Amino acid sequence: MRFSILLLVSLAICSIAHAQYFAEEHWHQGNAIMESGDTLQGTLQYSTETETLQIRSNTQVQTYSARKLLAFQFQDQQLGINRLFYIFPFSKASGYQTPVFFELVERGDAVTLLQREVLTIRTINNRTFMNPMNPIFTPIPTQIRVVEASFYFFYASGRVKRFNGSRKNLALMLPNYSSSMKKYVKDKGYNPNRTDDLIKIIRYYNENVPK
Repeated sequence: MRFSILLLVSLAICSIAHAQYFAEEHWHQGNAIMESGDTLQGTLQYSTETETLQIRSNTQVQTYSARKLLAFQFQDQQLGINRLFYIFPFSKASGYQTPVFFELVERGDAVTLLQREVLTIRTINNRTFMNPMNPIFTPIPTQIRVVEASFYFFYASGRVKRFNGSRKNLALMLPNYSSSMKKYVKDKGYNPNRTDDLIKIIRYYNENVPK
């Protein structure tokens, strides 16, 4: 009986881990601005892997590549927020630039913060009882889904650069990154590798960068 209860608890934990929300797997009510200037409304599903957007209206589903889009937005019911995506040229792995989806995180005059999410699978070791007669914790490999975000800086010139999360990279990527800006980040104890802290840093930078 004890073993059965422990097994059920273990399975419940695994189910929670496996159920991490990933927006790209769901349909969302929203609209898209096309390259032609037209606006299409419907239920949207997007993919940052293929850089495509599906729009379902009534009973029809149309698929559009990033080349055909300027932007799209939708209401994420799971997170309770409105999410806005822009399409900018960027070099991913091929060595040449192609239109790519970027989600708006923090808008600014000097630098705008963007992000891209990706779903990864990680293997962890859960400790559980293997033998009810000999209750010894034994590691059991378990695969979990993890949604990870990578961040990018968009400049007024139209260029997009990826941010690696370090303070050194932050100083290199922000023009006119002054000693006062460096002191601000240090005094606040901000870690640019944390999303909330990075947003505050970019917001402060845009408010105080020399015009």
